[in-house]
Amino acid sequence: MGNGLYKESLVKSIKVYLALVPCAFLLAGPLGCAADESEEMERMKQAQAEQARVEDERKKGNSEENDKQLEADKASLAKPSGKPDRPTPFVDRSCTLSIKATFTELPDGARVLAASARDGRFQKVTKSEHSGISGAVMPAEDGHNLFFVSDALKGSEHTYEAKYQITRRVGTQGSLDIARGTTWDEGKKPEVGAPSADANITKVSQGLGEDSLKPFDAFQAAIGESMKREVSEDGSDSAAEVAGGSKASAHGLASLLSELLKSRGVPARVMQGLHRSKLEGEAKRSHAWTEFQLPGISWAPADPTLRRRHTGGEDDPTFLGTIPSDRITFLIGSSVVIPEDGTLPRTALEGDLVAPFAMLDGKRVGKVTWTAEFTPGAPQKK
Repeated sequence: MGNGLYKESLVKSIKVYLALVPCAFLLAGPLGCAADESEEMERMKQAQAEQARVEDERKKGNSEENDKQLEADKASLAKPSGKPDRPTPFVDRSCTLSIKATFTELPDGARVLAASARDGRFQKVTKSEHSGISGAVMPAEDGHNLFFVSDALKGSEHTYEAKYQITRRVGTQGSLDIARGTTWDEGKKPEVGAPSADANITKVSQGLGEDSLKPFDAFQAAIGESMKREVSEDGSDSAAEVAGGSKASAHGLASLLSELLKSRGVPARVMQGLHRSKLEGEAKRSHAWTEFQLPGISWAPADPTLRRRHTGGEDDPTFLGTIPSDRITFLIGSSVVIPEDGTLPRTALEGDLVAPFAMLDGKRVGKVTWTAEFTPGAPQKK
């Protein structure tokens, strides 16, 4: 009987055990998963905290770097007195500009062509006279530029003279810093124009940085790259040749900067004219610079040639964005087309077009020597 009770008790115990085992597994399973999940969540939290710490340090580093750059920019724009190196308020500077060109070895039928100064956003031509040879001022096909075109000439020697009364407005187009970190508003990006397909220019453009560079950064990279080029009075006027390593004229350097900016989506154009400090004295060669646009800033000048040479001053032309008084604008762009007028065939012109020149059958002919004389007037504050 004792054995029977023992067996019965053992059977009951086994049944109870077997009944409890599944419950134990059911309980242990979720509890075990919960423990594993808790550990995983803890590891994730630690990883997220580390990632947040690294991101905060990166942002802090970028902020400090931006602050340093901003302070450096401010310092570069300041005179020793600590005042901005920009004339404020606007000042109008007037001058008389006289140009004299002597031509020799001209074949019969040649014509003299000379770019004519005209009104612009920061320039007012109050008087314009052309003498020495007969002819007329006519607009180019672009509607911006003007050219004096002489009648067909006879004889090998002729003298052309031009005299202008010009008022030049001086001031600032606005600090370029306002464009830092910005991009064009949707639907408001100005037309850029087709960038050059030249292989040399494309290669230099690719070296400026990522395709996603914002306009201000693209401008900084392009002006820095253009200023690496060697400048010479007999340098090339071609942006492609300068990009390929040739020495650059002022026109060639301005053309390269313009093409690099356009390749990065920044509107840019070459400006041609005459430069003389304080619009006083004699100039014997033409000059060129670049105008560009940034978000929030309309056409502003950049002069990579003079920026290489000058280191400050009351009317320093090296400050990017300042409208300087030391130059007179004659032309916008590097290429101009003179329309057919009944006697002159349609004529396409390229390169440095400020100095007077003579043409026959689409080719430049003869020899020319020329000078430009600036006589300044009294500045007037506005």
